[in-house]
Order: sequence, then structure tokens, then C-alpha cells
Amino acid sequence: MTEARTPPKVRRPEPAPRVFSPAVAELKKLLAIADSAADPGPAREEVLHEFHTVASETPLFEESGLAGHTIVTFLFWDATAADVLLFANRLTDERDIVRSLMDRVPGTPIWSLSYLMRDDWRASYAFVPLKSWQGARLREANAGAGAGAGAGVAGLAVPAGAGATPGSAAPGTELNRPDQLRLRELLDRGVPDPRNSVRCMNRVRKPMSIVSLPDALHDPWPADCIAVQHPEIYTGLAGTLQHAAMPGDAGPDGQELWLYHPPALRADVDADADRAADRFADGDLPLLVVLDGDTWLTQQHLHRILERQMLAGELPPLRALFVASGGRENRWQRLHAAAEFETVLVESVLPWARTHWRLPASGLTVLTGQSLAGYVAITAGLRHPRAFNHVIAQSASLWQADPFQALARHGSRHSFEAADSPQLHIQVGLQEWVLLEPHRDLVRNLREQGWNVTATEYNGGHDYVLWRAHLVETLRRVLR
Repeated sequence: MTEARTPPKVRRPEPAPRVFSPAVAELKKLLAIADSAADPGPAREEVLHEFHTVASETPLFEESGLAGHTIVTFLFWDATAADVLLFANRLTDERDIVRSLMDRVPGTPIWSLSYLMRDDWRASYAFVPLKSWQGARLREANAGAGAGAGAGVAGLAVPAGAGATPGSAAPGTELNRPDQLRLRELLDRGVPDPRNSVRCMNRVRKPMSIVSLPDALHDPWPADCIAVQHPEIYTGLAGTLQHAAMPGDAGPDGQELWLYHPPALRADVDADADRAADRFADGDLPLLVVLDGDTWLTQQHLHRILERQMLAGELPPLRALFVASGGRENRWQRLHAAAEFETVLVESVLPWARTHWRLPASGLTVLTGQSLAGYVAITAGLRHPRAFNHVIAQSASLWQADPFQALARHGSRHSFEAADSPQLHIQVGLQEWVLLEPHRDLVRNLREQGWNVTATEYNGGHDYVLWRAHLVETLRRVLR
């Protein structure tokens, strides 16, 4: 039986809370007044010019009347599109895609869609302008019985069937597998918000925009989207980045690795950073092992983020070993549950890297992985508990076949002392409806078996803009 290679396409238990925008409602009202003028043309132009000024930076954050929640209004200007799809990480439901089609303000090039979100939400997003046949195809595949309104403040929720929100599909009308693949390709080609300068990179190296509400964990340098501005990974560093490829007789043939060495300590770091640095002699610097290292280097430039943190005194000096996955096809072959890459990592990759770069075997070692690599990170911590001091697993792919059976084979800590086992930091997004409950079950099971587990649930999805912020924050805590 062929093992599933993608997570199950399960509908959100509840649709994302789509609501009406007070700002867009006011715009429509003013346009209606302008249309009643003796000469409506100039009056409409004045209204649109004023709205353009108000919405010079988007999305708009509007008062909701509900404590701790904000109406987030996405706006996009396109006079030629037949439809515009908003792709917001894990708010857009690929099994109910039409709920993410934006509404056009009649007679204008303005498209809008608003969500009611808790004030700690963060996500990447993009817009996908559609031709008429593309919008029709999505509606055809997703047509069916209407669903209830999105959750929200009374009077704000968009009713089923309103605008571009016809609701959930009837059984049997969902997008089939080829349609899902084409949809993913379509979503990957989205364009960033031209009125939002804060950006990141998606999985195919296309820029996306970032939305962050005030209570979301601070993302230190979110972006001037470092990956967009610095496509060359080796330049502009205070530290150094070195590359190596493992020979076949040492482990996976051609396994690519990069080692980041930190800059010398600056004299102007704060006292806390000085004290943290004093904990580590040069040879005993902490080592951060980063799975999917090629992606973290080329798309997220994690080494630059870490370096800025060190230079600012937020992190002590550390080394980072980036372990490549080798592209999307190789990534699955290497990291899926049955491949047991965790053993290759501990028994081949790490020893070779330590020998090649003359790194000490002692010193604090932290392993991190996300998604498929998050699963590998967890199993590495369970199967090789003495190899790592800390394991940071984010949005682990617990949808894989029998994940708990696989983990249970190695999940008992009875054979060694608690001091020998790593601290497991297991993190997942509240918007990850496929992964949230499996993560909670895993945390509960691990704690019952005596493992040291710190669980974090952040308000967002399967998203690098969350992973990098929470990774840096976790490193601050464990390295201080």
C-alpha cells in the first residue's frame, strides 16, 4: 500500500470567520451618494481618492466591538480580474475554496474580504487574480448546499450565499486530486499585497505578504523579507557560512550541509548577553541543528536572523548546522515517517559534520524541524534521547500513517534517567485543524510516559512567519 504523501484534505470544522467591513460599507454608502449627484463622475473620483488615501497601507485593522478581536480587511485593486482569491495561510480552505473569493465593490477596481480574528493572529497571504473561466471552475467544483454564516460578532457575519461566499459543497462535489494539484499551483503563483511592505517567501520562492495583529509574538526582523533582499546566502555576514557535501561512504551520498559560525562578540551587547556568553567557551558553543536547512537558508535566511539576534545581545553565540533536504521530491523520500532519517542524522550526519568541521562532541545541542522535519525531530528525540538537549518541533506531520504506533515503539523513557532525555518543545498553530488535536494527543501521551514536554499553541497556520518567530523565542529561553 502506497503511503500518503500529503496531509488529508479535510474541511475546516468551522469556516474562517468572514465578516463585513465597516470601512467598505462606508465606501459603498458614499459611492451611492455620489451616484445621486448631478455630475456623479467627479464625486465618485473624490470618494475613491479619499478611500485610496485611507487604505494606503493594507490590510485595514478595524474595530470589531469584541474585546481582543479585530476585523482584518484585505483589499486589492484590479480592474481586469473576473475574480480575486485571497490565499491566507490556513484560513483559506482548499475544500471550500469559494469562501476565499473576494467581493468586488461595484463599479470600482476594489476587491475586499474581511475576517474577524483574535489579536494574536499572524499569517502569510497573497492574492490570486482569476480569469472568468478559473472562477467558474472553482465554483463548479465547489458548488452545492449553502452553509451557515461564519462565526463572529452579531451583525458582522457574512450570511451564506452573500457575495462570493456560497458556502460548503455538497458531498461528492469537492475538488478531485488533479484539481487539488492545480489549485496548489495556482495558489503558489499568488501576488503579494502591493500596499504591505512586510513580506516573506513561499515554498516556491515567490514573495508573500505578512499580516500581524498587535498581540502576535514579535517577529524581530520579519522582513524586510530578508530572503527577497539577499538572494545570495553567503554575502553580508558578520559571521561565516561554510558548505560541505558528505561522501557516499560516510552517509547519504551528496548530503549537503552548511555550518554557520557566529561573529566575534561585540562590545556593546547588554549585560544579560555577556553573562549568557560567559557560559560557553569557544569550543562549547551551542549547536543548533536545522532540518530542511536548504530552505531555511535560501528562503528564510535563518542564519541572518540568528546573527542579528546575537549582535543585538538577544542570543548568545551559537553555531548552526543546516541539513539540506534536497528539494521537494528528495525531501519526501528522506523525511517521511518510514524513512527513519532520524537514525541517519544521529549516527551518520552529525558525527561526520563534527569531524569535518572539528566540532566538539560536548556542548549543548538543539534540533529543530517543521512539518515533515518536525516529525523527524520528534522521533529523533525519542529514539536517540542522549543526542540532543532540546528538540523544537513545529507543526509536525502527525497525519502520516500510524504516527502514534511509530512513536510508541520508542516512546517509553523507562530505560534511562530523566536527566538524559531532551526537553521536547512541541508547537502547533491553532488554525491547523488537521494537526491541532493530534499534537494535543501526542503531548498528553508523552507526558504520561514521563517525557519533558513544553507545548505551545500559536494563533496561525502552517507558516514560516510563525515558525521563525517562535523558533527564535524558544532559543532565547533555552540558551539563556
